[in-house]
Amino acid sequence: MVSNEVRPRTVTVASAALAAFVAVAVADVVVSVVSLGRFADAADAFLASARAAQVADPADVVDVVGESLWFDLGVAALAVVAFGVLAVAIRRPWQAGRVLTWVAAVPFVVVLVCGIAVGLEYAPPSDVSMPVYTLADLGLLPGWHSTARSVLTTLEVVLLAVACFQLTREDSTDFYRSQILGASLGQVAAEQQRRRESEPTG
Repeated sequence: MVSNEVRPRTVTVASAALAAFVAVAVADVVVSVVSLGRFADAADAFLASARAAQVADPADVVDVVGESLWFDLGVAALAVVAFGVLAVAIRRPWQAGRVLTWVAAVPFVVVLVCGIAVGLEYAPPSDVSMPVYTLADLGLLPGWHSTARSVLTTLEVVLLAVACFQLTREDSTDFYRSQILGASLGQVAAEQQRRRESEPTG
């Protein structure tokens, strides 16, 4: 069994994967902030352009894109805080840290995957004869935004998967189990010491 004084390689790798995830999430925050910083002017320019007439419900498209950017920013910022704490917590033999990592990772991966699946990439045309424009074509998002988000999301999912897998391995299980066993053995030893001290001498 792995002692709670010796951190196994699996736990170290899991912690490093979470730290790398946090770095990627910080980059995700930067992407959202940059895109939001220019969005208001970009939205006004789009609505005043001739292309707005070629898009179905242009005002709704602007609202959806803006809400999506704020949502992405909120999720990324929350991930930085939550998994930053967990990256440190799992380095100690705290079973709660391992469990919370799994509990937090599952819904976060679902949100990321759903975001890719339902994310708005193209603006619906006002008529079937009209061309279909991407959000970058309309100037609502930078040209690099879609690629950056796809790359960052893929990295985030992979790094979370690596961390969660490493925490399921036998060495990791022994490392966190040692917390419970160590506490139990300590209590037994303390009780034995109290009994010896309470016994009459001579």
